[in-house]
Amino acid sequence: MSSLANRVVRRYASYFDVGSIILYGKWKNHRGRIVGFGADKYGNPTVEIEPIPKGRKSNKILGLYRIWRADVKEKALANKVSALRVASRYILSKRNLGKLLNDCLVSLKEGNVEPAIQALDSFWVFLDIKELPAEIGSHLLLNAEWLYALGPRDRKHVSEIVREVKDLRRSLYSYRNQGSIPEKLIKRFEALTSSASWLDSKVHSEEDEFSHGDFTIIPMPGVPRIKLQGCLEALDKASEIIRHKFPKLLYGKVYIAKSVAAGVANYIPEQDTIALSLRAAKTRGDVLSLCHEFGHRYEQKFWKDKDQKNDFWELSNKPIYETVVFDKGTRSKLADEFIETAEAQIKGKKLPTSDLLNQYLKYLIHKNGPKLRDLSQDFLKDPNEANRKPLWIGVALPTEKDVIIQTDKIIRDPIAVTPYGKKNWKENFAEAFAHYMLGMPLPQEVASIMEKLT
Repeated sequence: MSSLANRVVRRYASYFDVGSIILYGKWKNHRGRIVGFGADKYGNPTVEIEPIPKGRKSNKILGLYRIWRADVKEKALANKVSALRVASRYILSKRNLGKLLNDCLVSLKEGNVEPAIQALDSFWVFLDIKELPAEIGSHLLLNAEWLYALGPRDRKHVSEIVREVKDLRRSLYSYRNQGSIPEKLIKRFEALTSSASWLDSKVHSEEDEFSHGDFTIIPMPGVPRIKLQGCLEALDKASEIIRHKFPKLLYGKVYIAKSVAAGVANYIPEQDTIALSLRAAKTRGDVLSLCHEFGHRYEQKFWKDKDQKNDFWELSNKPIYETVVFDKGTRSKLADEFIETAEAQIKGKKLPTSDLLNQYLKYLIHKNGPKLRDLSQDFLKDPNEANRKPLWIGVALPTEKDVIIQTDKIIRDPIAVTPYGKKNWKENFAEAFAHYMLGMPLPQEVASIMEKLT
């Protein structure tokens, strides 16, 4: 090892050591363990990395400056996430996003874009936005859980605001060092300020939250607390039904809004929360809808049995086709029919063939098409006993075992508990869960799976 490598290793001995867990790769997302130090042909320090998990992967030799300590990076990321959460809670609690943007207008008109850019970045914290790569450009994922309690029209408006924020930030960034800002951009920023004030009005206040049974109830702006009795009775009734078998489903936040995206309730798997409409009441239909959403929670968070999931998926998506067994006796009769049809063809007549023979011939052509074709052509050219017998044997005795064929005839369509369950297998499961909880009739195959849930 060169003297440079020795000095570097001594210097970083307290930072990297044999056995240290590190991150490597272009994005520093592969974990490894240091198993040794060395130097390359130029005398630059290197480390030998054992991948985690090891498997069949060989060790890697990397430059010392191409690795990160895993614990340091993870701590830094945790601190960043913690800081974002604190900032998000502050902005949400104060509901001052509109004021924040309005305070930046003066500096923006003076040509200073930095405060405006930082204010626009607050939207990302406010809405908990993650930018994901897409086939063209990027896709913005809005993760703020209160957004899912908004109605469809409001959520669409929020998406339009986010696109404007992204475009405006990119435009302002290009004027960072130019001293003057086009009037058009300033007007766009002013318009965005009013949109930010509208967003502030859609955020609930933490002071309005309260506990109700197993849940934290969060009324959205515009929902008076005195009108919550009906929807809370529906929630209580659904909880009472579910509690005897699945008490673990009863937890978390329930956002109550004037309307939700679909029906009277909606489960949001990304946030593991439930949005409940103020219109919900203690009726059988609304309680059934709530049990449906708790079914989604069970499927997303608690259903770990892959075999059960696969069985339910097949019930929901795959039809069952007719299966026909061709034993030796049946095949002999079909061979006689086939020979009779061929003899009629030689005489210029056309006899109809049975569906059973057609299904069997499809199997034979698939398994041994060329041989069957040659035997048939020989018999049609010269229908003597020498050609008749091989053809009969080829049809009747291709194998000593029974031939089992799946036909095109459907004897059972995919099972959908309700017409809505035909949408996809997850909705079908949620429908089955709700019907099972309320003691409503279910197809036998579905009921047997529901009985096994724990």
